Amino acid sequence: MERYCLPPTVTDIGEHSRFMTVTEYGIVGGRYHGVRVGDTFYNHMPLHEIRDRLTHECGWAFDRFNFIANTRNPWDKMVSMFWNYNKHRLEELRVADFKQIQHLFTKFIRNKNNHYLMTDERDRFCVDGDFKIDYVIKYEHLHDHLEELARQLQVEMDWSLFPKHKTEWRVRPERYQDYYVDQKCIDVVNEGSKFEIEQFGYAF
Repeated sequence: MERYCLPPTVTDIGEHSRFMTVTEYGIVGGRYHGVRVGDTFYNHMPLHEIRDRLTHECGWAFDRFNFIANTRNPWDKMVSMFWNYNKHRLEELRVADFKQIQHLFTKFIRNKNNHYLMTDERDRFCVDGDFKIDYVIKYEHLHDHLEELARQLQVEMDWSLFPKHKTEWRVRPERYQDYYVDQKCIDVVNEGSKFEIEQFGYAF
């Protein structure tokens, strides 16, 4: 949907890095290497910051907009986080015995220094405790949910422009459930991602 928020002269739709772009067509926050100090709109912003900046900097009423957000099974997401963390070892781990992968993942998920990756995402969906998202896209149903959203918005969903960032980092075919060797590992995610699990009905 990014192309509907950018001037038609912009052709690099869906690039992983993007500088913050605010025009009459809409707002695209800075992301990845495009995020700069002082950016007022950036990726993964809390919804209350979006409200405040739309209101005070752009002069737009928050409630005039429909809000769309995405979510993902948190146990599956942690497996992807593990591969992101180990992207410098892809060739080695691609051919490793899966028990070695399980051992590394167990260390990764039990390391308290990594628990920030499971930050409660309530602020991406709620303002002052109220759920404000009009349409939630689940990663597990990405294609169907985006097609349905495009129908509702009466716009074309051009899949040729759809990016696939970071998909090259998860190089193993095993299911996400296979990474979790015991209940303790499962519970780490259960404790760290309570909001998503309860709000969207996720289960291991």
